[in-house]
Amino acid sequence: MEKLHLDLDGPDPRRGLSSMARGLIGSEILRIGSEIRTAVSAGQKIANFTVGDFSSKEFPIPDRLRDGTLKALAAGETNYPPADGVLRLREAVREFWRDHLHLEVPLESIVIAGGSRPVIYAAYRALVEPGDAWRRPWPGGSRAEVRQHLGGYVTALRGRQPRLLPYLGS
Repeated sequence: MEKLHLDLDGPDPRRGLSSMARGLIGSEILRIGSEIRTAVSAGQKIANFTVGDFSSKEFPIPDRLRDGTLKALAAGETNYPPADGVLRLREAVREFWRDHLHLEVPLESIVIAGGSRPVIYAAYRALVEPGDAWRRPWPGGSRAEVRQHLGGYVTALRGRQPRLLPYLGS
């Protein structure tokens, strides 16, 4: 089998890439996650809380969520949702904020995403200029990664943090 050669020949094998791409560093949380998976595969007993989805053996999804997912699949709901989220879910979020947080928010200001990183990154990109000193809540990803993508000086907010909204399980 022939090995795919990705680098260009010559003194600078990464020429032609943007300066951002040449400066990319690996994700710390993904590195740690890889180390954890390696340790687990070697037989170590570890509860993996590193990245994204937790083990469904340790944290199964609620029956109501599983049943609703199966019902949606059986009804043919297999396409991507709208980019800004399912309308009824956005309306429910607005109602929750109004009823429980006493906030009146325009519906077009509510976006439901399939993951938090792209939305958080887009918010940072909209608000932070390269070279800015800024703070963000902890946890919130690796400071090195955020600094690399946005520039500037990043520190974590320390001390008392706002309470998270409660989990509403089935």
